[in-house]
Amino acid sequence: MPIVLELFHHYLDNSSNWLYHLLQPMQQVALKVAAPVYINPNFNLKGEKIPMRNNLIANPSGLLGNIKYKQNIKHIKKWMVENASEFDIVHAHFSMVGWEYMDVCKQLNKKLMVSFYGFDYEYLPHVEPIWQIRYQHMFAKADVFICEGPHGKETLLKKGCPAEKIYIIPLGVDVPSTKPEKHKLVNELNLIQIANFKEKKGQIDTLVAFAAALDTCPNMHLTMVGDGAKINECREFAEFDNIQEEVTFIPHLPFEKLPELLYNNQVLIQPSKHTSDYDCEGGAPVVLLDAMANGLPIISTKHCDIPHLVKDGETGLLSSENDVLNLQKHIEQFYNMDSEYYNTFSQNCYSHTKQNFDHIICSQKLEHLYIELCK
Repeated sequence: MPIVLELFHHYLDNSSNWLYHLLQPMQQVALKVAAPVYINPNFNLKGEKIPMRNNLIANPSGLLGNIKYKQNIKHIKKWMVENASEFDIVHAHFSMVGWEYMDVCKQLNKKLMVSFYGFDYEYLPHVEPIWQIRYQHMFAKADVFICEGPHGKETLLKKGCPAEKIYIIPLGVDVPSTKPEKHKLVNELNLIQIANFKEKKGQIDTLVAFAAALDTCPNMHLTMVGDGAKINECREFAEFDNIQEEVTFIPHLPFEKLPELLYNNQVLIQPSKHTSDYDCEGGAPVVLLDAMANGLPIISTKHCDIPHLVKDGETGLLSSENDVLNLQKHIEQFYNMDSEYYNTFSQNCYSHTKQNFDHIICSQKLEHLYIELCK
């Protein structure tokens, strides 16, 4: 079986890091089913962790130029050369990582896979145009590019990536063996949004639509989980619009608490959108899959690969980006929904996720690609 060397842009052994929790179950399944060996060099080979790149989005190249980070890359490349017999494939998570290691992979004649996840689709090459040139070099040198859905694929095609190098493999989630029970009566609704407070996540749109819906739907509550640049703006909006009693802000959520929080709510709302500086989801927020796996229908937008995850009218309700009026109507529709209609949505969510996005299914697709690359 192929041996896979996985490379990340920061240390992943972190209980709050979404990528760590997404990849961990896929890796465990891979070890059990196909038995590739995963080497995770998130340290500088002296036992020192690579520092988290917290301001990556604000200043990608600045951090790539960080001396410590460069030293870590140098150590890892040296290790790769000295231990080339110990791995067959390099899987780089995020485009910046693929670009850093593409030349050493060519030197060692190792297959290189690069996974795009979000801001590296549009935002990175927009704010730092040097990446437009770097992407062209990487498209020529790397062997495979992985995206989460058809929108991600189309984005890479438009940027010049050869079609035969692009594969769609969603990030799977751990789907419960049986659907969690969900209950909702007419004229009640508990909404939840889980996302960092950024413009592209649309929390202000959520609050505007929620506040408007409260006029005719009084028995509602909204929980907003996350932290970030826009959280104070959202708190101020809730106070100014006098809805602070109906809105709960939770700044941090341990990952293991996610199922409990989803169980206590009825619909997840996520009105993602493009920003003026080209920031976007790229793919789709994986929390949508976590919610559907736990039987929660979705209120969201036709943004990037969200329609690939959420089936409009079956597992959720989708509106156009920035369409707050339609967002309000979708909130009102779920509020007025009786238990039978709601349970149909809930069952559709669980079945759709189980059949298409279970981490076992997704990891097997990845394993198959690893094997095919080494033939």
